[in-house]
Amino acid sequence: MKVSLCSQKKTILYFSPHQDDELLSMGIDICNSISEGHNVHVILCTDGSKCLVKDELANGKECNKHPGTHTYLLTVEELITARDKEFRESCRALGVEDSNVHILRNRFTDRKLTICDSKKTILQYLNVMGPDCVVCTLDPNLENNRQHRDHKALGYAAVELFNEGFIHELRVFTEPYFTEFFYHKMDFVRGEIRTVIAAATALSQEKIQKAVEAYSHWEPETGRYAVGYHDIAKAFDALLKNGTSFCHICTRETYDPESETGKCRKLILSLASYPDRLHSAVKTLATVYEQRVIPDQVILWLASSDFPNREKDLSEELIKMTEENGLSIRWHESNLKICDIFLLAINVYPDALLIAVEDDMLCYDQFTENLYHSYLLCLSGVPGVRMCFAPISITGEFSLYKDGLYKIVPYCKEEVNCLKNLQDKYRNLQNDLKMKHNIIVRLAKEIGKLKRELTIQEKSISVPGNQNNS
Repeated sequence: MKVSLCSQKKTILYFSPHQDDELLSMGIDICNSISEGHNVHVILCTDGSKCLVKDELANGKECNKHPGTHTYLLTVEELITARDKEFRESCRALGVEDSNVHILRNRFTDRKLTICDSKKTILQYLNVMGPDCVVCTLDPNLENNRQHRDHKALGYAAVELFNEGFIHELRVFTEPYFTEFFYHKMDFVRGEIRTVIAAATALSQEKIQKAVEAYSHWEPETGRYAVGYHDIAKAFDALLKNGTSFCHICTRETYDPESETGKCRKLILSLASYPDRLHSAVKTLATVYEQRVIPDQVILWLASSDFPNREKDLSEELIKMTEENGLSIRWHESNLKICDIFLLAINVYPDALLIAVEDDMLCYDQFTENLYHSYLLCLSGVPGVRMCFAPISITGEFSLYKDGLYKIVPYCKEEVNCLKNLQDKYRNLQNDLKMKHNIIVRLAKEIGKLKRELTIQEKSISVPGNQNNS
């Protein structure tokens, strides 16, 4: 049975973080929307370059998904091209016109998409297509710590624009491999929310089948490596079997944007350190770059008097972070308190959502997401507020900073460290169980193989004996 999500003819924009998300999470709705006569556009936001299939295709092993072995050493550009081919063919199979399939000219690197960048991208298309467009993307779920950071970034960006009045109808879809998280609190959304489980029609199911074939097409000589199917075959199989999409529809009766340009506030994380603690700061920064919601900018404040040669006095690990992760190192005068350095960050980024951390903190991977979620909750009650998060140990120093534009929100550093320790223990336990499971599976296969060999030997021995008896 098909569930219609809207009756009037509209322009519907589907923002897909990666090649395959348009099909796995939103494909059924795309088919249904096209069959209802809506003007459907699909926008691909990242290059999908961090897909692990690149290594799998070069591992020299046989594959149960196609004949032959994996001996294909693809460059990153070849991987991106292969994925883009699958994406375009999938959209075509779903019924989207080629002119309505958009790949961002300067698209974002996989796993580097931020909420601010996502907001700018959505606003760019709303400015061109018109403010009445329906916006569709993936559901940002605070309860799901396995959800891809690019999925969260697009989802939170769309929710924030909806809350600010730039989107009047928003649809957020749950990934088919995370349906256990479908029903969750959406208290950070300012509007009416409906839950819709939509099924594909017979025609849509036929289109879905062809779109799945686009991601499972194996023809290396023409640059078709079935990247999508290698990556997440079970999700494609489940989509074909179940033919169901899971969606939350958010609507507002009136939508008057709070500003003409949109509040694309950057998420800035700031910390300070000194020579004796710099090794701890490196560990802190490593956990920052593992966050499920990544900051737009991470700033490390250092006193120039502590490092007379500046960058030349820094470790290779820090320099590598500046080159690969975009870490920004700022120099300040000596003898500044942590709160003073925090205020420096406020002055450099006056419109940002700012997070201060100490250089001996280890952040669990949903630390920034939890703080951002708190920010959204605050916005739902007090629109326009600017917020700064800081450890309780230093927030007392801000009593002299009287600025009604800012809300200083304290958090407990010890709690953050404790959650990180618990998360590490849980993951170690998971890895240990997975390793034992793999050993059991391998032994079961070996036992099955031995049983088959014994059966063949028994038959070969019994047949001649029977012939002699006769």
